[in-house]
Amino acid sequence: MDKVLILGIGSFTGRHFQGMIAAAELAERFEFVGVDRQETAAPFRCLVRPGFTYSLIEELLVAERPDYIVNLIGSPLAVNYEELLYVNAGITKDICDALLRLALPVKKLLAIGSAAEYGHPEDLPLTETSSLNPVNDYGLVKVIQSQYCRFYCQVHGLPVTVARTFNILGPGMPANLSIPSFIKQLIRGEKTLRTGNLDTKRDYLDIADVVRAYWHILLRGDGGEIYNVCSGESVAIRTILDFLIARSGSSPQITIDGTLVKAQDIADSFGANLKLADLGWCRERDIYQTLSEMLEISGNL
Repeated sequence: MDKVLILGIGSFTGRHFQGMIAAAELAERFEFVGVDRQETAAPFRCLVRPGFTYSLIEELLVAERPDYIVNLIGSPLAVNYEELLYVNAGITKDICDALLRLALPVKKLLAIGSAAEYGHPEDLPLTETSSLNPVNDYGLVKVIQSQYCRFYCQVHGLPVTVARTFNILGPGMPANLSIPSFIKQLIRGEKTLRTGNLDTKRDYLDIADVVRAYWHILLRGDGGEIYNVCSGESVAIRTILDFLIARSGSSPQITIDGTLVKAQDIADSFGANLKLADLGWCRERDIYQTLSEMLEISGNL
């Protein structure tokens, strides 16, 4: 039975990955081991590690000897650039270096990229070969991770693959993001709702479709390749907010908060998912159903 090692199993994405494993009864065919900084109530064995350094990663690989590795660790927030770089790119590099040093064979290492790597698009839809023009540090460090993955595959033959993920929706999203923030303000009954630029358009997927895409890429994707994880269309944030307001029955005043408007905001961004579809994946969830569930769950908390 192949062993799948998942780093960041307690994260937002990691929790939904657990749900996919349980729903699809994957534990009957694979042995899963999760790793995170704190205990996680997953339906399989999980390990607690205080953080991730090269030595801890090497120790983990020696002890577990996984067949597949999924690195879900990543965040747009960090104390400084050095931490941002390590969390979003350096951990993947350390995994690759440890695999080489230990001469451990793996069938696939999956790293998670971001649409932020594309930045301002020259053409739409964005394909995996579109120019990379990041406009912030997060996009920059994700580009660096993608370059690491390509280097370790082309030069050292490691089967490293990148899932370049666009915008995600789903229950349990971090509250500091725009759409969970809208929902939080609506549930509280705020009379004035503070927003950033509502005219921007983004490509959204339900988190359940995202984690299924990761599983398809892990098992069927080619080493050294990048796969857009996206819907193939964009929706204006204003459209999403109008839907949430209508569903909540509220009528708040909308106020554009200058502190929430990004200096390098991107007007429109959506990707092509043909490579992912070739692996047998297709979108199953409608984002408006997802938004309704997010609103309902938040209202019941």
